[in-house]
Amino acid sequence: MPNGGKDVLRRNDFGYSLGGPIKKDKLFFFLSQEWNIERRGQTRQSCVPSAAERAGDFTTTTCGDPQPTGLVAAGLANANTPYIMNSLSPAGSLIAEELPLPNLATPLAGGVNWSQSITTPIDWNQINFRLDYNISHSQTLMFRFTKDSWTNNAPNGNAALGLWGDDPFPALESNWAQPSEQVVARLTSTLGASMVNDLEFAYANNRINITPGGTDPGLLAQTTAAIPPVWPEKYKTSKLGIPALWGGLEGYTSYYNLGMIAPWHNDMDIYTVGDNFSKVSGTHTLHFGALIGWSGKNEPYTDTSTGEYPSFTTADWDTSIPTGNDLANLLAPGAQFGIAEQSSNLFAHIRWRNYEVYAGDNWKARRNLTIDAGVRYSILPPPFQPDNQLTSFRPELYNPALPASDACNGIVTVPGYTPCANANKLFGTNFTEAAAGENRSLKYTNYHLFAPRLGLSWDPTGSGNTAIRAGFGIFYQRDRVSAFGSVNASNAPFVLIANVTRTLDAQPATTPRLAAPSQLVDMIRATSWRTLCNGT
Repeated sequence: MPNGGKDVLRRNDFGYSLGGPIKKDKLFFFLSQEWNIERRGQTRQSCVPSAAERAGDFTTTTCGDPQPTGLVAAGLANANTPYIMNSLSPAGSLIAEELPLPNLATPLAGGVNWSQSITTPIDWNQINFRLDYNISHSQTLMFRFTKDSWTNNAPNGNAALGLWGDDPFPALESNWAQPSEQVVARLTSTLGASMVNDLEFAYANNRINITPGGTDPGLLAQTTAAIPPVWPEKYKTSKLGIPALWGGLEGYTSYYNLGMIAPWHNDMDIYTVGDNFSKVSGTHTLHFGALIGWSGKNEPYTDTSTGEYPSFTTADWDTSIPTGNDLANLLAPGAQFGIAEQSSNLFAHIRWRNYEVYAGDNWKARRNLTIDAGVRYSILPPPFQPDNQLTSFRPELYNPALPASDACNGIVTVPGYTPCANANKLFGTNFTEAAAGENRSLKYTNYHLFAPRLGLSWDPTGSGNTAIRAGFGIFYQRDRVSAFGSVNASNAPFVLIANVTRTLDAQPATTPRLAAPSQLVDMIRATSWRTLCNGT
């Protein structure tokens, strides 16, 4: 480990700001930019196979795995060298190359023979620009633009930074980039001596761009070519991808799953228009407002490895040539594994709208008592897809007399849309047609989302030294909008799953087809109450 036995941690922040008048008493600007350059070390550890084991020589084994048995009987070793394989699966060898070689002469606890302090680069920068224009003595216009960029190239921070989809081994890793922008324009109008109105438009976007990287990025294309997918390439969202190995190679990977999220991309755009009006009337300050929002998010259903490339395990129960050693199972040429593969990691296009209004009153009821009361009304229609790729399972529509292979049995779809017939043309299936659902979201909109709020602040002594605050409110919000939870992007019949028995080095002769639809989600209501006592 470098740095005297410690992981590296180096962080530098720098920037500038500049502001002032462009036109005296009329137009003003502000500009700032900030950079953050961080290099953060993290120690990764695992047990990994030796070079000899990767070459098929199991005379001496590591990671607590036993010597393989049955190699001679399977024709994979000679009788005088029963633990040395005489041929290897090309595809299995490529998967094994994703692992580093041991670098510890004396293994650590748990048989760990590879430990490396990897320094991940975390770079962020942001620029802000603002203009303020005094239109008149009663009107001002504000404009603000913000742009930021966050990157974490391989070796990435993985779970320590909240990232997902990659195993801990550095040969194949993902480069992460998350740029975003925001634009806000606000017109503030003073109406007489007691009223103020704010009209605002805002736009914000966010992108997540994940590209292949690592110390040996060429392995991605080699492995993709060596392990032909079950489904034709024309169905795939990504033309490159490695298999997902559940449990990895057991002891040889310290039971880490093997896989990679890249290549992967999503984008989200949010548009809002809002108006807020305030009026002071005696001891009351009245507030009224409205908000309209249009939002869209485009993203794959899941990561690339599990989303559309073969998924399997190297355990003895899942191979036709069980040897008792997971690495030997992987390297055995001609071994057949039980493999699952989705036809596509479907790219969902999710859209949703928000409509909200509110009214509130801040009332100075007494010198030592202030009451806040209000209500918010929301219309939050369920998400939809503009291409109408949306289905949902309804148990009451399921017909047990139909064959189990009919993935459209019991599902509903967008009215006027025929996805099951389309799937029959695309995949050669024989699904029955789905029933028509309620609307393009397959769920009715709840028009009863009234959210009252009540709060008070009371000074029991009137001295200004003590305050008791209490509040109660009901709040409505959406659940997380995603391809997984909001529109069930992998539902039948848009995505089919092949469960086959095949070798890694060749495609299976047939492609069985299965699919499993699921339910839609609802929005969340939260009720909260709070009591505080502050005193000096």
